[in-house]
Amino acid sequence: MSRLSPTSKRWILAGGIAALAVVPLLAWGIAVGLRDREPPPSEDSSPSSSDVSREESQIELEPVSDDALNILVCGLDDAAGLTDVIVVVNFDVRAGKINALQIPRDTYIGDDYKTGKINQVYFTHRNDDEPIRGLIGVVEEQLRLPIDHYVTITLQGFRDMVDALGGVEIDVPQRIEFLPGKVIEPGKQHLNGEQAEWFVRYRAGYPTGDIGRINAQKLMIDALVQAVRDKGRTKMLLLATQNFDKITTDLPLTRALSLANEAFSVENQNIQIFTVEGSGKMHNGFAVYEANRAQLTELLNTYFRPYGQAVDYLPIPSVPAPPPYQEETETPPNPDGLVEEPESSGEGGLEEFPID
Repeated sequence: MSRLSPTSKRWILAGGIAALAVVPLLAWGIAVGLRDREPPPSEDSSPSSSDVSREESQIELEPVSDDALNILVCGLDDAAGLTDVIVVVNFDVRAGKINALQIPRDTYIGDDYKTGKINQVYFTHRNDDEPIRGLIGVVEEQLRLPIDHYVTITLQGFRDMVDALGGVEIDVPQRIEFLPGKVIEPGKQHLNGEQAEWFVRYRAGYPTGDIGRINAQKLMIDALVQAVRDKGRTKMLLLATQNFDKITTDLPLTRALSLANEAFSVENQNIQIFTVEGSGKMHNGFAVYEANRAQLTELLNTYFRPYGQAVDYLPIPSVPAPPPYQEETETPPNPDGLVEEPESSGEGGLEEFPID
């Protein structure tokens, strides 16, 4: 069995949180819509009126006919093939509400996948034409949520997008020493793309481990939305079009911007972020996260099925109970005095796959 080196692990989660950046970046109108009015653009940072007119003339925004839609937003590490940030974003177009569900990377989905974790699905389907379709299938089956579109983004895309925004402002809750010499002090800090990676990757110093990191991701989302808001409509139009090639999605650019246009009226109190509730357990040597089905069922029915029929059961598997402990017994004597040879494990060893 092959485990990822510490260097490889560092690339996993930062690539994931990048997916969250694409929500406010593509839907720049969400953040702009939170303001009653835009301040006048500054001369040194805003595009000229001729540039904006030229860009706007190339994009025709069409009305969105959907009442609501779900977008699966994932961050992935190309090298490891893991999706370690997984978010389902529900945009209730009719009511002007946006709800996002963070799915912890260790969420147990069954032993059809080697680690039992949801972040293993993309890797398992890595040779498919669209590996993300395997993950979409799991989400649709176990959460009973239809996925209308998907967005994935890599580590480099995340850094580029944060830098394109001019960085983000975050009130860092505690000192973060990502690596020697790579430190973020507590308090209000302005983070560039590289520092934003440190912030969203960091886990070692949180007493709650991955849950602490998920809470940090929420802070990053808020900071990204604020950065989008501060840019204003015209600047974000240019940034969205210029950075669209940094993601992989089945959303055409015009469709993405049309959705953003519909989000102008979304108010701050109507944007909510939730996390799947559950508990950590061990299974087959892996640390997994067992979702609380009852709480999750109620959450999805309340916030993610605005016009669909409520469900009373989610087929998310429970983590199997460990086998009962058995005390070792003395080996019965071998009356013939024969020595048994151990069975061969074969020459090939175990198949290599990423586990964290």
